[in-house]
Amino acid sequence: MCTCLFSVWHLNAQNGTLYSWVANALPRPPAKRAPPYGIINAIGNSASIWTPFTYYDAQKPYYRLALSICIALQLLGGIASIFLYSTLRMLNKRQMQVENEDVPLDEKDLRKLQVTADNEGVDIAAARRLQKGFRYML
Repeated sequence: MCTCLFSVWHLNAQNGTLYSWVANALPRPPAKRAPPYGIINAIGNSASIWTPFTYYDAQKPYYRLALSICIALQLLGGIASIFLYSTLRMLNKRQMQVENEDVPLDEKDLRKLQVTADNEGVDIAAARRLQKGFRYML
């Protein structure tokens, strides 16, 4: 039972780190932050539902199945963090390209700027200036 409680605590302990990252990575608008908070809550709190069912008394004292699941989830989290890091790094590089007014933009970037311009009620040049300085935290 102690190992089971430790596993639940360990998974829930990561929620605070993720909450602070989302708050810093998505500063505005608050509606954009709401879905990641909901997903973090749903996945993080689901550990207390399924974790007790992985620690069978027949596997005492090693709990190979439960610990294998914990290791697999840690590896999955590591792979996901590497993927997220590389994706956000690529988006930061693209943002630097959008900020550089000497570089012509491709169709995809122009569409994104048009959406920003429509949302803010400004033209594309002003939308491009609004983009300056924004970076995802790595």
